[in-house]
Amino acid sequence: MTTRINFFKFFVFFVFSLLISTLVNAQASCNYTVTGSQHTIIIPATSIITVSGSTIPLGSYIVALFNSPSGIACAGAIQWNGSNTALTAFGGDGTGNGFAVSEILKYRIELPNGCIIDNVFASYLSGGFYTQDSTYDNNGISGIASLIAFQSTTLNKVVCQGQSYTVGTSVYTTSGIYTDILQTWQGCDSTITLILIVNPTQTTTLNIAICQGQSYTF
Repeated sequence: MTTRINFFKFFVFFVFSLLISTLVNAQASCNYTVTGSQHTIIIPATSIITVSGSTIPLGSYIVALFNSPSGIACAGAIQWNGSNTALTAFGGDGTGNGFAVSEILKYRIELPNGCIIDNVFASYLSGGFYTQDSTYDNNGISGIASLIAFQSTTLNKVVCQGQSYTVGTSVYTTSGIYTDILQTWQGCDSTITLILIVNPTQTTTLNIAICQGQSYTF
């Protein structure tokens, strides 16, 4: 009896979440196609969702991303309000819209200030009615334990002595690891870590003797 009640509660929650997601998803920055197949991603209120160590603000969007023939594209979105919710990720319809079966689930976080972060790492819940974790399956169910997003980039650069490398307004001429915080076109802070190697200039001395009227080329 208890099992039936729990299943009924989950079913009601699932249908309600799917309805709400259909109503609000159009407000995300990207469009997606509602296809005939789907994968449900449960996001409990207890999920840890952060950007660069800070909890995302209410009103942010969590977007499911898939590999389309033309690049990364959206397959579903939900607005985060801090309570139990579900993100519907839509499957492929044969025309390049939606996830393929067994494709890795990828995410984007869109903040209310317009910042868009694609560098998101997910961990998943297991057991219970969760049939999947990180991969898409038609009618599959995954549960999010955490979504950790980073607004950061690491650059590995090598220059010769006498040359320099510029990050934003900072100019570096010696080997080392440097960190700069830049503002993107969306108004977001982005941390740039530069690992710079400056190779010394090689000097070679040549002692050459020639006769008058001759020349030497090097």
